[in-house]
Amino acid sequence: LCVGVFGPPGAGKSFGVEEVITSIGGERVSKLTFNVSQFATEKDLVAACHRIRDKVLEGKTPFVFFDEFDSAGLDGTELGWLRSFLALMQDGKFRDGEEMHPLGKCILVFAGGTSATFRGFEDVALSTPPARKGRDFVSRLHGYINILGPNQQGEDPSFVLRRALVLRSMLERNTDAAGLFNSKQELQIDDGVLRALLLVSEYKHGTRSLESLLDMSQLEGKTRFDQYALPPRDQLLIHVPADEFMSLMQPLSSDSPEIEQFKLWLKAIGCEVRPIPPGRNSEWGGTGDRPQTPLIGDDDVLALAESAHQWWKAGEKSDRVARAAEEVPGKTTPYLCTFAELPIAIRTPDVNRVEQIPAILHDAGLEIFRPDEPEDWTDASFIRPAMTIKKPATTIEKPAMTIEKLAEIQHGSYQKDVDAEIETRREAGFLKRFNSNEKPFADLPPAKQESNRDAIRTIPRKLARIGLTLVPRDPAATEPEKVTIEKMAAKIAAKREALAVIEHTR
Repeated sequence: LCVGVFGPPGAGKSFGVEEVITSIGGERVSKLTFNVSQFATEKDLVAACHRIRDKVLEGKTPFVFFDEFDSAGLDGTELGWLRSFLALMQDGKFRDGEEMHPLGKCILVFAGGTSATFRGFEDVALSTPPARKGRDFVSRLHGYINILGPNQQGEDPSFVLRRALVLRSMLERNTDAAGLFNSKQELQIDDGVLRALLLVSEYKHGTRSLESLLDMSQLEGKTRFDQYALPPRDQLLIHVPADEFMSLMQPLSSDSPEIEQFKLWLKAIGCEVRPIPPGRNSEWGGTGDRPQTPLIGDDDVLALAESAHQWWKAGEKSDRVARAAEEVPGKTTPYLCTFAELPIAIRTPDVNRVEQIPAILHDAGLEIFRPDEPEDWTDASFIRPAMTIKKPATTIEKPAMTIEKLAEIQHGSYQKDVDAEIETRREAGFLKRFNSNEKPFADLPPAKQESNRDAIRTIPRKLARIGLTLVPRDPAATEPEKVTIEKMAAKIAAKREALAVIEHTR
């Protein structure tokens, strides 16, 4: 099997091949690497072929990585080594003196060093003289991979994902970084460090720069990758724009231009921004200050994304004016159009950007709220009736029902529904379906517990959305008045449906 791998210098071609071997390999695959640019004579290639054959005789499947296969030949001719690979690729044989030897079953990977893409290599190979066998080499490849590397290529939104995958894999392989992963194999890393690693504009030497930056960091014995583990500025400068990298590590201030831009966008959908009240999480034993985010529907998300696109358009038009004044030719873009006219694939980055706004504001100690909506409940708010009830009361004692207790009751009700569904399915002859939430509240994962708490906290604004509010119960009444479907059938049914939609949206 013959495969070509192409990419700019430092794109991570070797790293990508290592990942493939790890995923399919096990003990039956054995990797061999040869740098063709370092071959001094044809005998070096023959020696490499014998090593491949030895692995086959050992019962292994050689995964052979010919790096810089497109180097100049021994006589300096362009792509001079291509013809030497043809017998290996076509017949699985190689010549040593007068004898032909079978190579055996193996995977041959040819990594280019001069072309960033297969098309670029193909154009060069097909334009060389026939004696160099460029066309024959291309025809014997069974496939190819173009590796983009960690840097953004044009309007490429997925570079952050590529960086995240490479970063995770490199840290997993780094023995000094073993302490950075908790018992659930979650990486413990400072938000600022992660932001800088993922968003810095350039790794000067591609994946090699990211790897070197991690190697230079003091990670041994640490349980968290913080800013103190990073190398000093002068060393960062070798691999990244150091000032930009260090700036990205700092959280946004509440008066930064980006935050001000977010405020304008949010105001258009009836939302505003304020500091997160301190100690909100401490009421139920959490850590840190939990931001409150109102219910923002799909229409509002699209409206925010449209604002983001309009902001980009304004900046792009301004850049074009500046380029024209300086007589600098600028690239054209088909996306100076309305948001509705954008292709879905191009809208997606704008949508993704605005979906990150709550998290970015949280980093700056801010949260989103709607001025016309009631506040979320907290345990403390039970003794502040003005927040959630229509008419004031002189006193209202804090009830025994805390957010935590109500969340447990909510989950208990859900468990009963699950049990009833399982029984119905059993009677219908279905096998029992596994449900990860079918356990006591205390045994739920933290994220599931928080979802139940959030369902309780948001009761006031969910009721407000359908025109209802909470009032204090008459102290003289032993039981709260029960409103039955029979008393207000149509009205209650409609409001129940509306509440269900709001809860699903949340």
